[in-house]
Amino acid sequence: MKKITLVGISLIILSAVSYMIVNSITKLNMKSEGEKNTLVLSSLISQLTTSEGEARLQNFLKPSLLIYFNSECDYCQKQLEQINAFPEILKKYQLVLVSYQDREAVNSYLEKLPAIKGSNYALYYVSPENVLPTFGKSGVPQLFVYQDNLLKNSFKGLTKSETIFNAIEL
Repeated sequence: MKKITLVGISLIILSAVSYMIVNSITKLNMKSEGEKNTLVLSSLISQLTTSEGEARLQNFLKPSLLIYFNSECDYCQKQLEQINAFPEILKKYQLVLVSYQDREAVNSYLEKLPAIKGSNYALYYVSPENVLPTFGKSGVPQLFVYQDNLLKNSFKGLTKSETIFNAIEL
């Protein structure tokens, strides 16, 4: 009886360790894939969806600021309010907004930000299960600065407007 119990416990432990190893390797592979996706703006945009009637990004060679956000996140709200307060950023970059929320929630939040709402931004969506393989990170907000379709700089978390404004010159 003790032998059967020991074998059973050993199998359970071995199964749990195997599951954790496979899960970790899968997440690392998704993160690596996501980091490769963010290197080129056009390949990143090709993995995102947009609603009918939403503006789509047309020129990948212009300096672009891609922001992955959630309208219910405090840091995301502060980040977008900072960008809204500095229209110079909106003149320097074409704005690409990405969220996993539904269209109505995002649009109702953007109504509170007149400078962003008045800019020519493109709005894209990503499903929550595709965030890690798409971006390589899952936290919000994330900012990606692109120049000539290539990633120039990326920021995670709340970023000062001056840093964003000067990101292309770095």
